[in-house]
Amino acid sequence: MKRVLFIAYHYPPIQAGAERAVRFAGRLPSFGYETEVLTTSAFGGDAEGDAIRAWEPVGLYRILFNRAGREIPHIRTGGERMRGGQVRRCLIPDAQIGWAPHAIWRGLRGVRRGGGRLIFSTSPPASSHLVALALKRMTGLPWVADFRDCWTYDPLDDALADDGLRLQAERALEAWVVREADRIVVVTEVARQDLAQRYPEEAHRVVLIPNGFEPTNAGSGGAKNGRLILVHTGTFARSHPRRSPGALFAALRGMADAPELVLVGALTETERGLGLDLIERGVVRLAGQVSQREALAYQRSADLLVLVDHPRAVRASNVPSKFYEYAATGQPVLALVPEGATRDLLLLLGAGRAVDPESPEDIRQAVEAFSEEKRRAGALRSGVTEEALAPFHWARLTERLAGLFDELT
Repeated sequence: MKRVLFIAYHYPPIQAGAERAVRFAGRLPSFGYETEVLTTSAFGGDAEGDAIRAWEPVGLYRILFNRAGREIPHIRTGGERMRGGQVRRCLIPDAQIGWAPHAIWRGLRGVRRGGGRLIFSTSPPASSHLVALALKRMTGLPWVADFRDCWTYDPLDDALADDGLRLQAERALEAWVVREADRIVVVTEVARQDLAQRYPEEAHRVVLIPNGFEPTNAGSGGAKNGRLILVHTGTFARSHPRRSPGALFAALRGMADAPELVLVGALTETERGLGLDLIERGVVRLAGQVSQREALAYQRSADLLVLVDHPRAVRASNVPSKFYEYAATGQPVLALVPEGATRDLLLLLGAGRAVDPESPEDIRQAVEAFSEEKRRAGALRSGVTEEALAPFHWARLTERLAGLFDELT
């Protein structure tokens, strides 16, 4: 077994943002790689205690930046204009930079003790890559940098695009990482094209390995009679501050024969207020926070699965991870998303229909079309095939990552 120092800030017990790291770390031993995970201590420890945990001043972050968001059970990586804006501007590339010094020290000890053969880092936060960069310089080990989201193109933190000095600094850091890493992994073709265009001399080292799903989660039920049942799992503003169910609520409010919308996940008070009349009328049903198993069951019981993303000034570079879960059910997806990676993949798979996320009229027309199709056919099914989904199985994706490791070791 070859040992990999696996740097993942988001890792259990936290769930948000951790799925890709968990899937890879859990499956890599099947391909000859033993992972030693380096993560933060900010969220406590896991039951097995099998990760190296680096200390960071998480309490100070909450005092300075996140007072208004204490209901969110984790420190945000980006995507919200946090309090203490001037201080935040100095925390480059992200508010998690405080974990880097201890993470470098703990990571170096782990490599020297365990005989590591390779370094893998995944972002966000981008500070994970700076930890990996320092360790590569100290050890000479090959390094794979994994971008779950883009860094300076289509950034998670909207404020980055408006801050000229900070943007220049982070672009310089991004360029340093791209040029130093032996392989750069991205999750969408839009992200790959961006890096290839801005760093043409490094384009041959940029590799696309998307997110995926577990085949055991596949399978569909779907309501066979009665009114159309829409299901949305996950959060809105808690995933990104500009992500909102407002246009969806407005579309349902304008329908004479409205379907039932089931929201599985926590709402903010603002979001609850936007749909209060629909909740009282029984058009919107709040399932609350549930386990992943229960969320998957809700997905399989839906007629139509709803995906919501926020508008962009550029082609959107991300595909929400739940899209792959949605596609695996066989039920159609109504994607309220801008032009970009999610629309491209939805059309490629034949998974459903995409509409303008800010247009209640377009959303209403799409819902009515699906409702009419259900009345005519009795049930809804997407055009996704098992063959088309096979490349997105986590086992296949991990095999591809292990193939990169093989090239470097």
